[in-house]
Order: sequence, then C-alpha cells, then structure tokens
Amino acid sequence: MNSRERMRRAILFQGPDRVPHSFKDVFPLFQVEPASWQPEEPYYPYVHPMIVKYGVWKSRRPLPKGWLKLTREAIDEWGTVWRVSEVASLGTVLKGALEDGWHLLDGYKPPDFSDWSRYVFMNRLGKALGRLRFKFAVDTNSIWERFHFLRGFNNAVADIIEHPSETRRLLEMLTDAVVVRAEMFHRAGAEAFMLLDDWGTQERSFISPVHFEEFFEPCYRRIADKCHELGMIVGIHSCGGRSPKR
Repeated sequence: MNSRERMRRAILFQGPDRVPHSFKDVFPLFQVEPASWQPEEPYYPYVHPMIVKYGVWKSRRPLPKGWLKLTREAIDEWGTVWRVSEVASLGTVLKGALEDGWHLLDGYKPPDFSDWSRYVFMNRLGKALGRLRFKFAVDTNSIWERFHFLRGFNNAVADIIEHPSETRRLLEMLTDAVVVRAEMFHRAGAEAFMLLDDWGTQERSFISPVHFEEFFEPCYRRIADKCHELGMIVGIHSCGGRSPKR
C-alpha cells in the first residue's frame, strides 16, 4: 500500500495497513504571498518566516538585518496590522482592516487568490519531493479566523447579532475566496483541503450553535460541496474542547 492510498483509507476509515506518518506519508501544500504584494512603510511584511528564509517571497525595499527576530508591527495582504515577535507562532491583531466600521466594506477587495504565482512553488516542490505522498492543502485564511482578523474579535462576536446583513456580506466574500483557493490547490495537485478555524475555548464555542448554523454552516457546506465536486477530501482543524468535569 503506498502513502497516498494509506492516507486516503485512514481518513475514510477503510483499513489502512498502518497508521500514516506526518510528512512521511503526507505532503502539505501552502499558498504564498505573490511577489507583487509589497507592504509600504512603516510596516514589516506579515509573511511566514520560512517563506522569507527560503527566498520564496522577497521584499523589494531594504529591511534591517535580522528583522525576523524583532518585535515588530506587520501588515498582511488583507490590510490587517499585527504585532509579531520572534517567539510568536501567529502574532496578535492590532488593527483589523475593517475594524473602524462596516462602511469600509463597500470599497474593500480581498487579495486575488486566482493568481497562480501563489501556488507554483508548492506545486513544483510537490512534484519533486511529494510525488508518492498524499498531498493536502492547508488553508490558512479560513472563514471565522479571517472574519475576526478583519473586524476585531470583540466586534466579530457582536456583529452576528447587531449587524447580520453586513456579516452575511463579508462571509460571502470570504467564502468566495476560499472556493477559489480550493480550485487553485486542486490545480496544484491537492487531494484534500483542510480549513483552519479555531472555534472553541477550553469550555465552549465562541458563539451559539444556533448562530453557527445560521451564518457559518452554509459557508462550510458550500466549500465542502466544491471540494467534493473537485474530487477532494475536505476537513476542518479546530483547537479547543470541553474541560472534564471535576
């Protein structure tokens, strides 16, 4: 049984010959920021350090030597400002691109995720190093995470109740973007598509099940339907869980 069949059987509970091993049987695919995206001063680029270290994305303006080790303010291509340090795995949102009000949504445009330059590096790497492995795409700009990165967390949990129509508009925009990424990752060779959304504290979800079903379930259903149409397995990673009763 090869790695691709092993992983697929494990996901579908179809009796693999052994438990799949990370990276040995699996090859993850990520999209990277295009070279055309160049943040202006005073912000540093919000780009994964490994992408910078391997020269997949390069800044066109000079940056201080060792800047990846600085505690810094960085901006991502969505326009959200982050506070990042050497030890931070993600960083902390300082200012969401839409945090100052819903009026900003009228003129807001998300990044162009149909740009093939975002995926070509991982596509080539997958062909060279992951040819016999199960390739799955890791989507790091998913629905709930990106929603509160743009609006700010406190706004986001209130928006669902106080601004339902605007919430639906933004969620539709975000879902459109995820669907495009699913299509592009499929072109890049992905056999599965994994969303990354953190929905829970250690005790409960951030929002009620009723509001999840009303606002977010249709988004995930649309994404899942597109992935299944493309022949890809789809899943969602979410941290958090209910603490045991004492």
